[in-house]
Amino acid sequence: GNLNPAPVSDSIYDINVSLDAHLVKIVYSMGDGHKTTCTDVTHPWTRTVAPATKSPTCGYTYQQPSLPHGNYTITANAIWAVDWTINGTTGTIPFYQSATTQLPVGELQVLVR
Repeated sequence: GNLNPAPVSDSIYDINVSLDAHLVKIVYSMGDGHKTTCTDVTHPWTRTVAPATKSPTCGYTYQQPSLPHGNYTITANAIWAVDWTINGTTGTIPFYQSATTQLPVGELQVLVR
């Protein structure tokens, strides 16, 4: 989705409210007991990324395949900061979002002569 949504503002009577959200980091539970934290969230994933391509900013290498026994369950926990302003008073509210998916991980072996 959009990693940097536009700020929103609204007013009712004499109350002026502004909200501006930005993604701070994503913590991945990799399904094998390990976690990895990505703080450079400026490069969103796209379907055009070829398999086995290294991430430009944040990556993870599994030490054991999940196949043929199943998949790893991966959970992404996104931590957002929502900066707010109400009539000149400001603050920040943390916001958490989570999503889970299944990932089959195979093994690649190479022989070099």
